[in-house]
Amino acid sequence: MAQRVEEGLGAPPLNDTNVVLALMGSKTTGGLHIGVGFYEEADGAWKFIHHGWHRSLYCGTLPDSKADYIWVFPILDKYEAIALRTSCHLVVRNNRFEGGVADLAYAFSSHHRWLRQIDALIEPPEGGIGLTCASFVLALFEHASLSPVDLRRWPKRKRDRQAQEQLCQLLSKRHPEHADSVRAEIGNVRVRPEEVAGAALCSDWPVPFSRLRGPARYVMERAFTLFNRVRPAEKHLKMVPRSFFTNLPFIGSWFER
Repeated sequence: MAQRVEEGLGAPPLNDTNVVLALMGSKTTGGLHIGVGFYEEADGAWKFIHHGWHRSLYCGTLPDSKADYIWVFPILDKYEAIALRTSCHLVVRNNRFEGGVADLAYAFSSHHRWLRQIDALIEPPEGGIGLTCASFVLALFEHASLSPVDLRRWPKRKRDRQAQEQLCQLLSKRHPEHADSVRAEIGNVRVRPEEVAGAALCSDWPVPFSRLRGPARYVMERAFTLFNRVRPAEKHLKMVPRSFFTNLPFIGSWFER
């Protein structure tokens, strides 16, 4: 697993798939944030697409000197990697990005069927309100006909509900009408960024929750090491919980909570 996870500031190294999952500290959620890095050969540059907050789907060029990253290289064959890069490219090409930002709502809906198959246009499915950073990444994988996680028997955890309640409170400060809709989704199944990244390190997809504790813990430990060592006082890490830096043993029970 170690050879498929690296730490860095800026752009990831070119690799056999030229696609990575990028994790960083999130000042919005107080935990980890995830997106997809993909290499555009036509531009000779790495692009990074990630769902940052309500109506804030970002796409920019790496390196970004404002963030320290954990790079997770998914276990993909050549054709799967091409499919995922193509899905990323289509999202950027066919959705309206102004100043590197496109309109995608933030909520706790299922990731299924959010991207129109023919062109990756964002089209909320019936009943869909919005996505998180992690569920947007899963939507990208789904558009590429890839399924990293098996959501059958995925638990509804107390800590997930608490996180959703806190995020809804943040939404209500600037987007009160949207927050009213999002409240109906509190308690929905939540896949955390470290679980998406952990699944990407496994070779047998889709990965059930019962097999994710080890890989997700490994991702959390690598994040702990990086954020505790590299520029821990930076503004973008100030919202990461103090226990994330000072109490590593809590990670062992993190996934059942």
